[in-house]
Amino acid sequence: MPSGLLFQEEMPVIAVDYRISDNPTGDYLFVPYINKNGGNDNRFGYPVKFSFVHRGDIIVDNDQKNADTNTRNDSPTEPTYNGNDNGTKVPGYFLTADLFAGRSNAFAQWKPQHSGEYEIYVHVPEYGATATGVRYVIKEDGTNQNQVFSRAIDQSTHPGQWVRITTNNNDTFQFTDQGYIGIHLGSNSGSRNYSISRAQKVAFDAVKFIHVGGNTPPNPEPSPGNCTNSINLNQTVSGNWTVGCSSTHHSGSYAKYYTFNLSRRQQVTINLQSTSADAYMILLNGSGNNGSIIERDDDDGGNRNSQITRTLSPGTYTIEATTYNQRRTGRFSLSLTTDNNTPEPNPEPSPGNCTNSINLNQRIQGYWDIACTDSRIERCVNYYTFHVPQRQRVTINLESSYVDTIMGLFTGSGTDLREQVAADDNGGNGTNARIVRILSTGTYTIVATTKNPYTTGRFTLSVATD
Repeated sequence: MPSGLLFQEEMPVIAVDYRISDNPTGDYLFVPYINKNGGNDNRFGYPVKFSFVHRGDIIVDNDQKNADTNTRNDSPTEPTYNGNDNGTKVPGYFLTADLFAGRSNAFAQWKPQHSGEYEIYVHVPEYGATATGVRYVIKEDGTNQNQVFSRAIDQSTHPGQWVRITTNNNDTFQFTDQGYIGIHLGSNSGSRNYSISRAQKVAFDAVKFIHVGGNTPPNPEPSPGNCTNSINLNQTVSGNWTVGCSSTHHSGSYAKYYTFNLSRRQQVTINLQSTSADAYMILLNGSGNNGSIIERDDDDGGNRNSQITRTLSPGTYTIEATTYNQRRTGRFSLSLTTDNNTPEPNPEPSPGNCTNSINLNQRIQGYWDIACTDSRIERCVNYYTFHVPQRQRVTINLESSYVDTIMGLFTGSGTDLREQVAADDNGGNGTNARIVRILSTGTYTIVATTKNPYTTGRFTLSVATD
């Protein structure tokens, strides 16, 4: 506690000589020491409990009348807080808390007055609260339409503590500037908290809103209306998911779009990180938000972050930075890096060379490239021809760590396909394709492609005989 505190009643002067820290957090108790009549009447004054919170967090005390009396709430004809009418004052957070008997028709609401996503905690005073099943109503937009009710909390077992408010489906809440958490101790059967008897006491005290995302960030953000931006190679940028920018390829989520250009073929690594939400990233062809999808990723960056590593041909690409869960706002960091010095292992055929050959018992690497797109099926396709000199069993594997592979086997050479012999999607490990067939003497062509349209990336193709 602070030391060196002096309060002189004749001339109210408070002097504090104490440094808590440069970045304090948590709860503190402030107790003045009163020195009166030359030191003959010394005593401690009223204790005041207060908290240091991070920027963007909000504490609304029951002693604050911050809510708009014109806002429709639990009792539209009354003020938003009637605690002073029939409650009992006890020491609480900062100054006092109010205690109310069950079924007393007491009600209150605590409004953060800032939109955003919050965790909610209610403070229970040190003494007096005896109710065991208290439920709060959460109205994220201030209306009854989407209201939800909290799990019951036992105030009697949490004296002097912050207790987190959750529901059966949510542990954070997406508030508008009209949203609030409220309580009503109904006196009629079927009304809210009617199960709390008149013998029990319910505390109305402070409510803490911990900011986890939204429009009250700790640092300035790019303009919310600027949904499409550019990013350079080997650059890291910060952004903010906002209501005004929607995801094109992940319905219900907010998104920001970042376009970049490659002057030559090279490998890029894209990282999307956020502590506000589960990051989700989509790599698109072209500029803007309407390009075809190259790859999606959710958690390859670890800890709910996204990462895509890809070798891309020269051209323009767009990163769609979004969230896995719908309607999530908050800050994120996006980085785009290249590896210009490390050569790719096992060089693949030229991007424009869509038709190649493969020998029996050979394993080669290839690359799906936009230059080898078959517009009829809207997919990148590579053709590999091989010859079987005698009737024998052949196993063909098409594998990729990047995409879901699909493979077809035909008679014929190159793109001059005759008769389909076999086809497979996930016959191999994971999402890899595998075909096992006894083939007669002849020439065959493997059609190697992807399950998703216009997807590029590296693959491995092998043809083995028993």
